[in-house]
Amino acid sequence: MAARVSPEPSTGAEVVQMHSNALATANMIAASASFTILNTSVKLLATKYSLPTFEIVCLRSSCMLLFIVAMVLAQLRLSPNEPINWVELWTGPKSARKALLLRGFFGFLGSSSTFWAVTLLPIPDAVTIININPIVTGFGSYIFLHEAYTLIDGLAAFFCMIGVMIITRPSFLFSGHPLLDLWILDNGTLPKSTLHLIGVTIALLGTVFIAGAALTLRYLGPRCQPHHNVIYFSVACITLPLLTIPIVGQPWTPPTPEAWGVLVFASVVGLSAQVLMTYAMKQAVTTARVTALSYAQVVFAFIAEWIVFGESPSAWSVVGAIIVGVSLTVATVAKEPPSVKVNETTPLIDERVTVEEG
Repeated sequence: MAARVSPEPSTGAEVVQMHSNALATANMIAASASFTILNTSVKLLATKYSLPTFEIVCLRSSCMLLFIVAMVLAQLRLSPNEPINWVELWTGPKSARKALLLRGFFGFLGSSSTFWAVTLLPIPDAVTIININPIVTGFGSYIFLHEAYTLIDGLAAFFCMIGVMIITRPSFLFSGHPLLDLWILDNGTLPKSTLHLIGVTIALLGTVFIAGAALTLRYLGPRCQPHHNVIYFSVACITLPLLTIPIVGQPWTPPTPEAWGVLVFASVVGLSAQVLMTYAMKQAVTTARVTALSYAQVVFAFIAEWIVFGESPSAWSVVGAIIVGVSLTVATVAKEPPSVKVNETTPLIDERVTVEEG
């Protein structure tokens, strides 16, 4: 009998790599679950506590701004002897401020669209549509930043659109009804099909706004610190909703103590999701593999919608979500470089992590 050849023992570097990948996987799954909890909290605030979307955006961003300021001050205490430019600490370098203002504006639109879509659509449908924003960002990078746009990018975008069409199931395509039928009022209220179409439209617009924020960050590059990104985003989400009060004409409702609890909880969970995702990006040997795990958020969204709101997913939604998830995963993995060095100095909030959702 031939002697059994035992496998070569793993080297120290391989063990470290396996451990790092395991931590990255755990952190990304935890981040996906946290984002789902955030979206569920937003839907509860809108449905159970009747808070308008812009009020949720404003109050939740107020909490998040307090948290990020506390985090920055806590980090400063770790190096008390270093000289500090207090103006640049909070507002960023002068050359980057206009772009940061634009980033905050796009971030406000992206966050508002995400939260509004979550209140109008089943959470899994809204999350799936919003998650196609990397495809929009890739196309925008090709147009505005002159980056490469491959055939795989185009095919992924095409199949993502197919998946979105399956999820939305517009009646003028699936049931033969004309498009205008969707806008007929039913006893003075908007029909469910109309609300569904509005929610889908808002979610699709949200992908464009989030892509705009991401492109602005890519344009900024290393000129500013990641916390500047969060500060400008939070300030925009606090001030701009106040301007919508006379335009929208929807009065804001003072939150009850219970609603305040949900708001603070949503802020903590959202910020935690960003931190978890940042560490996942840091620990992963290849970004693409761990990014693909972020689509677990759709699975968590199906579970949350069923447990909290008692709504079971339709077969159409499941099929559409699978098509979108597979398309995005293939596009992400295909664009990953052969080797990515793990960055040991990644800050607490990474610029690669969008905060429109968290």
